[in-house]
Amino acid sequence: MSSNRSDEETVQKNNALKQVRELQAHLSELQEDLESEKICRTKAEKLKRDLSEELEALKTELEDTLDTTAAQQELRCSFKTFISITMKRNSSDFIHHSLFTRVVEH
Repeated sequence: MSSNRSDEETVQKNNALKQVRELQAHLSELQEDLESEKICRTKAEKLKRDLSEELEALKTELEDTLDTTAAQQELRCSFKTFISITMKRNSSDFIHHSLFTRVVEH
């Protein structure tokens, strides 16, 4: 019986050692996965920062463009008003000149 018990203990010991090796292998895989995840997270955070900076740059560029467009529209409006006033003055001056010329000729 002692031999039988010894054999049983050996089997249990071997099974326990096998489980320990399997658990160590699984733990090693999990550690590799964790390291890989950390690397991916670091890359993703860097990419997020880079994209945020690029987005801010594009927002600033858009705001500058909108400011320029608004200034151009204001300038265009002022120019149209100037042209309109100038044309009215010229027209008025022409009418006055024509009337004056007629009065002088008669």
